[in-house]
Amino acid sequence: MVLLLESIPTAGIGFLVYHYLPHFDNVTGTAMMNACGLLPGLRNVVSWLKFRNTEAEKVKLKGWGLMSLDVVAVIIQFGLIPYIILTDVYRDDVLSETIGIVICLFACSFMCWENFFEDCEFMKQRVKITDKQRPILMIIVSFVKIGVVFVIGVIETSKDIDTYFNMLPIAFRNICPKWIFDTNVFVFILSSFIGYHVAYTACKLNMQKFSFSLPLLLTTPITFLVIYLNSENLLPIVQLNRLKTKCDFPMDLQTCIAYVFVPSLYWIGRHIWTLQQERMAKIDALFVAPKYCGVLFEQHLVLNRRRQDHKVNKNTERDKEKDVEKSEETQSEISSNKNQTPPVIYACATLWHETSTEMTQLMKSLFHMDMDFSIRKAAASTKEPTTETYEFESHILFDDAFEYDKEERRVPNKFVKQFVELLPDAASAAHDTKIEIDDPMKYAIPYGGQLVYELPGGSLLYVHLKDKNVIRHRKRWSQVMYMNYLLGFRIGLDAEKTVKDDQYGKKVLKFKFEKVNNSIIVQ
Repeated sequence: MVLLLESIPTAGIGFLVYHYLPHFDNVTGTAMMNACGLLPGLRNVVSWLKFRNTEAEKVKLKGWGLMSLDVVAVIIQFGLIPYIILTDVYRDDVLSETIGIVICLFACSFMCWENFFEDCEFMKQRVKITDKQRPILMIIVSFVKIGVVFVIGVIETSKDIDTYFNMLPIAFRNICPKWIFDTNVFVFILSSFIGYHVAYTACKLNMQKFSFSLPLLLTTPITFLVIYLNSENLLPIVQLNRLKTKCDFPMDLQTCIAYVFVPSLYWIGRHIWTLQQERMAKIDALFVAPKYCGVLFEQHLVLNRRRQDHKVNKNTERDKEKDVEKSEETQSEISSNKNQTPPVIYACATLWHETSTEMTQLMKSLFHMDMDFSIRKAAASTKEPTTETYEFESHILFDDAFEYDKEERRVPNKFVKQFVELLPDAASAAHDTKIEIDDPMKYAIPYGGQLVYELPGGSLLYVHLKDKNVIRHRKRWSQVMYMNYLLGFRIGLDAEKTVKDDQYGKKVLKFKFEKVNNSIIVQ
């Protein structure tokens, strides 16, 4: 079933590229490629029918209003049929050709069937894909799609399989020089690859509206502008005489009408403007399938973007019957821990014989982080917190921090004293007001000494004074030291204080694992 659903849009795109698009001019062909949202549009209309029995008048009114706009969008998508019949935008004025175009674009609307039908009972009963099965299934689907495109290429190019296979050795023999010098092919492949990864990065960093949705919306109008400038030789990007299509730039009304398909598609895919997900989400939480379509690039990105939060489904039907209770307990425990325990950020730096300017710049950065930590913590204490919070600590490791005094005692050297003297000045510069720093707590440590300051925002600054007579000095060993100190020693202490009644050590191990995964070290 999955192979059939994935092969249908591939066949539609194949026939569209090989057979139909060369018969359109550039402008109309670009606009009509947005008429591939018929199936998702119908699904949107059907989904609004649930508001028929809604008692709340506001919800009912809103539901019928949005459904009316969805119906208009679907009618516009269906308008492709009379548009082609009543206008002369297509070279071959044959009814069968017109029907073929509509069928191809309808088949293309199956591209992201899973995104719009994952809550459909009919599809749930017949198509069940777990997250474990998806990678293997996608590999099989990819080979099937390659085969489908290959067969369509045979049908549409040579009409003779023997001739087609005889042409392959000649084509592949000269593939290197063609690949190097055919800039159109190179730009097409490279731009699609880069565009997909930029789109994924924008969604991953919660920059979706400005860096994902808006650029996709402007893609077709900008393409229209580029085609016009190119036809007037004002922006000679593509050699139009090399393309098997009309090279003129039509300015008549029937061509401009084709651009009504653009807003209808983006209304059907309006979920790209309202989605909210956690920052740095994985690709399977952002897109239904980890792939892109080079031909219908922006259309596929719009329809492939998940309409709702992704719920991980790792269990098969057998596993669900066995582990339902255990799974629910584990999921509730993990979700509660995530809600209650914010991530811990450790800012780490090493000092040796730095100048006063370098020390001041470092400390100002730490004070800025301390201010941000304080603001977020205050915002989180409100009734309706909307700001992400974190715990923050600063750690500075001083290499070779001790020297002998006149009485041959090991005391902090002049660079440590310089750091302590500059601390209030750096705090005042960061806060733009006079700030006094309380005296630190001082500890004698096996590797030397430790100073612990409480910064104005409430975070702690640990200054580790290393004595090279008792511990290895220099920067690389300092990095090894604070990694072991933070991820080993400190987490071990927290586990001893937090975990009780752990006879076999499993709870301690689990606590340490979760703590490490919830810690971020910034160097």
